[in-house]
Amino acid sequence: MLLAYAKLSLYSELLASDVPDNAYLADELVHYFPHALQERFPDAITSHRLRREIIATQLANALINQGGPATIARIADQTGTDAAAIARAFLVVRDSFGLPAITAAIDALDAKIPGAVQLRLYAEVQDLMLARTIWVLRNVNLAAGIGPVVAQYRAGIEALDTVLDETLPENWRAWRDGKIAELVAAQVPEDLARKVASLRPLGAGTDIALLAQTTGRSVAEAAATFFAAGLYFAGDEIISAAGSIVAPDYYDRLAMDRAMGQVETFVRDVSIGMLGTGKVGTEAVEAWVEGRRREVERTRATVKDIVASGLTLSKLTLAASLLADLARA
Repeated sequence: MLLAYAKLSLYSELLASDVPDNAYLADELVHYFPHALQERFPDAITSHRLRREIIATQLANALINQGGPATIARIADQTGTDAAAIARAFLVVRDSFGLPAITAAIDALDAKIPGAVQLRLYAEVQDLMLARTIWVLRNVNLAAGIGPVVAQYRAGIEALDTVLDETLPENWRAWRDGKIAELVAAQVPEDLARKVASLRPLGAGTDIALLAQTTGRSVAEAAATFFAAGLYFAGDEIISAAGSIVAPDYYDRLAMDRAMGQVETFVRDVSIGMLGTGKVGTEAVEAWVEGRRREVERTRATVKDIVASGLTLSKLTLAASLLADLARA
């Protein structure tokens, strides 16, 4: 019932916007029809009198199926954007990360693996979609169109995927290997287990693609430096520990999401300065720190103490604020 209502509500908002008129969504219309009709009547499909309604329906179904009935409200609360903007950002994330193929592979496991395991797989995809959609809304200008943005970020994420093994810090590699083993033991095919286990580190692909574009460095160089910076400043630990914070109040959840966004932005911003030293990875971190070691070490020690003492919302907010101050210094 909730899913149906959410889809109808989103459908109405999309239909009232210019989203269904976007040329990027032409395939949504085509894929609505059986393959035989696509081949025999391509012109009739593209000029269909219910073109906008079909596209709005397809997009509303895709977004709510992927994110759940509260998706629009949750993202709107965190970003202040409307349904049309959220739908555009969702398309960027869906197509940049190739989410339909991963979701289809999970769907194919119906009655083949325990239901609880399958739900965990869906949850990993959903978490990525929600977090990256918010990221796109905060960091990407879609004025030039959806297609060029998808092309840019898809290329960056695919490039990151090919160098993930060599750029991930040891702690991330160990976590991913453990996750793969856990999923395989739960009867998930190894290829899919690897894809799902890689979603969390690949989620940094949007930041890394933007970092590579901003600095003119390769994705491999940007990734090695971004991951090294996150490790040095305990960014990974903060984001991971923040997941256990209980924030039942609406404004507490908003504060937590914004603080986590600040931490992500900090890692990307300092990575720009680190790559500016001409070095890469841990060497770039050391070169950047050298010129401001006293201030960096003081902030780093405080942040590590905060994380070690058990993260709460107030501590998370403080850690994010300290890191943001360091980036501005």
